Amino acid sequence: MCGMHAARVRRYGDPNYITPETQRRKSNRESQLQRFAQVKPDTYRKLHGKHIHRVIAEQMIGRPLVKGEIVHHIDGNKHNNDPSNLQVMTQSEHMKLHLTEMMQAKKKAHGH
Repeated sequence: MCGMHAARVRRYGDPNYITPETQRRKSNRESQLQRFAQVKPDTYRKLHGKHIHRVIAEQMIGRPLVKGEIVHHIDGNKHNNDPSNLQVMTQSEHMKLHLTEMMQAKKKAHGH
């Protein structure tokens, strides 16, 4: 018996006893994981703390992305991580690609 289970036997008489605090933490964790399964439409999904589209792009090009490289979703859908929908480019290339969209949005916001 390990130290943790021996301590549980001494304190509670049961090596498998779960304190109410531990049970509360477990329930909180489970509810948080359920919320993460339902990702907002405007956020990127993650895998082990890394955006999934970046992981897929790294697999596509066979190397880690370097600083300054962006993964662009061709169809604009952040949840469509199909390799045919992903394009690796530099930040400046990405800005040039979206420049017209940003200018139109700016004009629309200012009533032009």
